[in-house]
Amino acid sequence: MLVSEIDNKAINIEKVSEKKRILVKYKNTGNKQKFSNSIKNNSKLSKLKKKKSIEAKRIEIYELDDSNYFDDVVKELKKDNMVEYVQEDLRLSIFEYPEDPKFPDQWALENVGQAIEGIKGIAGVDIGALAAWDKTKGSSEVVIGVLDTGIDIYNEDLRDAIFVNEKEIPGNGIDDDNNGYIDDVKGWDFVNDDNTVYDSATQDKHGTHVAGIIAAQHNLKGVCGISPNVKIIPLKFMSEGFGYTSDVLEAIEYCEKMNINIVNCSWGSTEENPALREAMANSNILFITAAGNYGADSSKHPVFPANYDLPNIISVADIDNNGDIAPFSNYGANVHVAAPGVNILSVYPGNNYEMLSGTSMAAAFVTGIAALIKSYDKDISILDIKDRIINNVISSEKLTGKVFSGGRVDALAALNNKVPEQEPSKPIIEVTPKVTTKPGAVPTPCIVNNNSNKDFSKETIINESSNSTVNKLLKPIILDDNDSSNMAKDVTSSVYKIGLDSIRFDINSQSFSMLSYTMEEEKMILLLQLCL
Repeated sequence: MLVSEIDNKAINIEKVSEKKRILVKYKNTGNKQKFSNSIKNNSKLSKLKKKKSIEAKRIEIYELDDSNYFDDVVKELKKDNMVEYVQEDLRLSIFEYPEDPKFPDQWALENVGQAIEGIKGIAGVDIGALAAWDKTKGSSEVVIGVLDTGIDIYNEDLRDAIFVNEKEIPGNGIDDDNNGYIDDVKGWDFVNDDNTVYDSATQDKHGTHVAGIIAAQHNLKGVCGISPNVKIIPLKFMSEGFGYTSDVLEAIEYCEKMNINIVNCSWGSTEENPALREAMANSNILFITAAGNYGADSSKHPVFPANYDLPNIISVADIDNNGDIAPFSNYGANVHVAAPGVNILSVYPGNNYEMLSGTSMAAAFVTGIAALIKSYDKDISILDIKDRIINNVISSEKLTGKVFSGGRVDALAALNNKVPEQEPSKPIIEVTPKVTTKPGAVPTPCIVNNNSNKDFSKETIINESSNSTVNKLLKPIILDDNDSSNMAKDVTSSVYKIGLDSIRFDINSQSFSMLSYTMEEEKMILLLQLCL
């Protein structure tokens, strides 16, 4: 699952009904030739076609044209005493939850309460980028792996952020650095087994967007990345919305050869995947993973690799510009932290810019913070990076019980390794309003939330629906839980100046934006006069 946009393109591993690919791990290197011979000589396995080998991991990949034979072939392979395990080579797909000039739209870096896509934010609900940049904007010696679709390495905000393998001589057709890949000057395409890490705008938009969140340059062009001075190495394993587990395994091995120890994984699966778990568990890489876009408790509906209980994994949920967890974001005790992930502006192929939403975006912000920490303290271990991020969040009541840490990430706090102040709680003031009701109706107490610590002592509750002063300030509001389809209207700036943001009635909380209004006398009407 590429955990991304509100149309939902997180990366989901799903079974394919036509052709099947089978991943087989044999027990030791000495068995490789014997195992290959046994496949060739077994008539029950004659339909298998060899696709590739990952020798360092003792893995062979085969393709089966007719999926009807899949179960029988797997059973036959498991009979071989040279085989350690067999599984489908699962495919991954993208979830789409359908003084740089654009910096003001990047609320995740600096939230001053600006409206994004018409939704006003809460100042300070961001990752603290500006304060963190006073300490570091990253180091070019730190290279971050983006394991995703391809990346537009020609984009004006990214081209100088792409890692260049200086041990390779471009275009000479020789594996100069002896890592098994010819001319891997700017990463590798594991889908097509070549060095063209950017193939098309259609295929490679998601990886481009993620890379921009992490490391878009501060170059007065478009947007800013959280860690603009680090380098990105493209690790393309997805094409046409899908990618194979075997290509991820090969990419992990490539990262180990290239000494890459921080990798962004904005993808996952609802299916267990022993080969993937084993590869991650055995690597010295910190994998920052997207929690998933199912809007579910991950302890009951797990997504992998985010749910693997491994010390080198961080699982990330996403929040909006008010600090609320996104309705589509996974949550739960298995999710470590929350980060911005709704209406996130970043680069798109062809020097374009796009807002996407999802845990893909949230994971990328955490990867950017990990890159800052590694730049600031080059000798820090990956486990200490994880601890700094998780242990130094801004605690928030909105995230209590939603993520393990109970808070959202903060770049400066992680750099300083110092727990920041908790987000202030909203005081709740209880009042018993006078109401205009249908004869015989019983008035019900109402709770008014005040998020700006405003003195409510001068507030007056008015019960004359014909009062012209009231109508100028606030239209009458129906407290009717059964009808929230109409938007509240004529809510003046006076309401927002006082910080009145919601009304709870009969314990059911509703915001002004979701309350309807009317003058129907049979409805219970609450009229507020705000005396400022």
